[in-house]
Amino acid sequence: EISLQDIQGRLENLLYVTPEESFESGMTSHDLNRGNYQWSDNNHKTARRKSLMIWPPSHLFPMRVDFEQDYKGGELVHRIAAIYHGHASGVEAVDSTTIFPAKHHITASEEDFEESLVRIQEELRERVEELR
Repeated sequence: EISLQDIQGRLENLLYVTPEESFESGMTSHDLNRGNYQWSDNNHKTARRKSLMIWPPSHLFPMRVDFEQDYKGGELVHRIAAIYHGHASGVEAVDSTTIFPAKHHITASEEDFEESLVRIQEELRERVEELR
């Protein structure tokens, strides 16, 4: 079982940010753009729900994942939906979705980045010599 805090940590590791963190001129803090995520609380009569709005750059539209508290107090996925602008209901349920990183090039640490950069530069030199 994974907690909502774990989900948020994984999103941040995949370089997703909240709208507030990517605040650009002319935008409000509630505008959701590609690479953003946002949590909201939805209290219903019978259950406490939390929703995750996320817009993976690989998707045409944002996704919404609704979590519902189970009887043990843990969170369960209640529904996954695509949010379509201009769609009659605005939301269409889907069975599953894949969340890819918000940015293409990510590394776990600065050391990994430096090591990758050295390998890329070496490969570039080799290819230049090969193509001459």
